[in-house]
Amino acid sequence: MHHIHDQQYASALNTLRKRRSPELFYKYTPTLMKYIPRNTVEVLEQFGRHLDPKQLLPSFIHCKTLDQKEQALKYLQFVVFSTKCKDEAIHNFLLSLVVQQDDEGLLLEFLDKTDANVDRKYALRLCSEHRKWKACCYIYTKMGLYEEAVKLALTKLGNVHEAEKTALEAQSYSCPEQQEMIKKLWLMIARHVVEEEKDIKRVMEVINRAEQVLKIEDILP
Repeated sequence: MHHIHDQQYASALNTLRKRRSPELFYKYTPTLMKYIPRNTVEVLEQFGRHLDPKQLLPSFIHCKTLDQKEQALKYLQFVVFSTKCKDEAIHNFLLSLVVQQDDEGLLLEFLDKTDANVDRKYALRLCSEHRKWKACCYIYTKMGLYEEAVKLALTKLGNVHEAEKTALEAQSYSCPEQQEMIKKLWLMIARHVVEEEKDIKRVMEVINRAEQVLKIEDILP
């Protein structure tokens, strides 16, 4: 396309919009995202389901500037939440952008909404690399790895409440055969409170929250 060759990127984008050819979008979007990411994403969103987001992924992989990454994030959020794309590759790549945000709450919200479409092992590795420990706890819990989740909440977050929340969730889904595992979770929490907080009143609160899984005799040793 001669507009690209002449570095007339806005004109090139306008030509793409008029031509309405998906193949041309797949070919030239990487270049347009480099120079006019905001305008490019606006046009991509206009075409919605007429474009295959998987074929556009190479356009976003090499985004380096803040504006480029923000626009890539904006487009992929549009694809996932507005066009209801379920493709795992799209969700995983979007996760790789969301995990870079400072606000971990946004990451937790994303994981909650897209859990069924994200590779959990990949998500866990990514969140661990970025030290998003609450998100790691969330993923461990979703995987049924409650002991790992409680341990992480206590060691990395130092958050007894987060550990208790995990133990309670495990308890709500448990069967009689898992009672020993549930008891172990609460013992981990109680031991942490004893050793780190040395607060007897707080230990009694843990026992009460455990809903008869623990007794004071279990803590005394």
